Amino acid sequence: MSKNGIFYIGIENKSDIEKIVSEKKTIYLNYTKFGVDESRLFQKEILSINSSFDIFIVVSVSSFTYEAQNSLLKILEELPDNISLVLLVSSFTNILPTVLSRAEILLNVKDSNLKDEIKFIESNYTKRLSQISKLCDAKKYDDYASMKHNVLHFVFSIKNNYRGKMNPDLANLFISTISYLQKDGVSTKVIMEHFALI
Repeated sequence: MSKNGIFYIGIENKSDIEKIVSEKKTIYLNYTKFGVDESRLFQKEILSINSSFDIFIVVSVSSFTYEAQNSLLKILEELPDNISLVLLVSSFTNILPTVLSRAEILLNVKDSNLKDEIKFIESNYTKRLSQISKLCDAKKYDDYASMKHNVLHFVFSIKNNYRGKMNPDLANLFISTISYLQKDGVSTKVIMEHFALI
């Protein structure tokens, strides 16, 4: 979450944001590519908004460079308290952990009713390992990318349940877990077994 305004991030799906935005006070922006130049222009536009009303800026991004994501961190530091930024992306897997760690993650309620996530939080380490084995069972998915997306979704759901109770060590564990899950050539199951230590 940003220091001033609120920062949300979600998978590009309008139904995910309808619960938090008001049509009358919402600005929708679409970018095919969001690079450093677009980020700088976007920063100027946000800082030039002069309104006493609460405003939601919904930004849909198809391609989001790492450089632009780093410059987005600066935007979040200067986000006015009456502006909430909603970033919609096609997948969480290409978003930097430092960006994800500052966001409230919007999850599609149809994809998860949080029952499994709450069970994970309340379980001991042995039961968590059993749950991870089922979650990371490759036979349940069409491809590896689908499994990785589902596991990231699971981690974000747990992160949201810890909102307000996050100490620095726990926050770092979420950031490192998300970072490792985004890398190629690493075992999702091994990463999640380490994550089970929360």
